[in-house]
Amino acid sequence: MGEEVNPLRESLINARVMSRNGYRYLIHPLTDGVPDIRPELLEHVTDRLERAMRGWQFNKIVTVEAMGIPVATAVALRTGHPLVVIRKRPYGMEGEVPVAYTTGYSGGHLYINSIGPGDRVAVVDDILSTGNTLRSVVRGLERAGAEVVGVAVVIDKGGRAGEMERELGVPVVALAEVRVSGERVEVVRA
Repeated sequence: MGEEVNPLRESLINARVMSRNGYRYLIHPLTDGVPDIRPELLEHVTDRLERAMRGWQFNKIVTVEAMGIPVATAVALRTGHPLVVIRKRPYGMEGEVPVAYTTGYSGGHLYINSIGPGDRVAVVDDILSTGNTLRSVVRGLERAGAEVVGVAVVIDKGGRAGEMERELGVPVVALAEVRVSGERVEVVRA
């Protein structure tokens, strides 16, 4: 009996590394859209995220544009929950919550709309790197009046999920953990 193929592990093993402003990050279909997002990879990740989120009681899925959108859309279709995208531009809608964020190589503002008191949200995203964006998003969702019931990411770069879980006080699950070492991606767990 052969070992089951793990499309996520395979895609991570084949991921390239790039440097931007001295920050090293991986190039992956689900974090960058290149190379192309293969249906079997998206299906595999969706199955695993849905299983990881079982037991969470939420009424909305939230993600951050842009690369969280493909994964969160697939999970929303599977679970039947509405999807809210936190955008990188303001709409000026009533109740909009601006959130400052930084990543390893950029920063700016995000804008939360369509979230308010009584909402119980699950955050679904592509990657957890520094934790700065996640921290800002969770605090912004709380300012909007929502209860964050959990965070599910595909890739944890650097093993920060446990640290973020303790800091934010909500479950933070990651399907895979990687480390970027020189010019290659080391898959710790997938």
